[in-house]
Amino acid sequence: RDYDTAIGIDPEDAEVYYDRGQALIMLDRVTDARADFEAALALIDPQENLDLKSSIEKALDNLDKSEEQ
Repeated sequence: RDYDTAIGIDPEDAEVYYDRGQALIMLDRVTDARADFEAALALIDPQENLDLKSSIEKALDNLDKSEEQ
């Protein structure tokens, strides 16, 4: 709920979407996590936040790999 509140306050904060996606992975809510990672990727400026971009892409890649198994 805290992430939902944070997104309600600032819906343009890519890092909150990424963090919520990570929490959703732990809850085995893969579809919701993927949506948050994709939202985060759409919101960031990749020139300004290369570390976050890399983390999001890695999370999405891990989801793809786990779905292939």
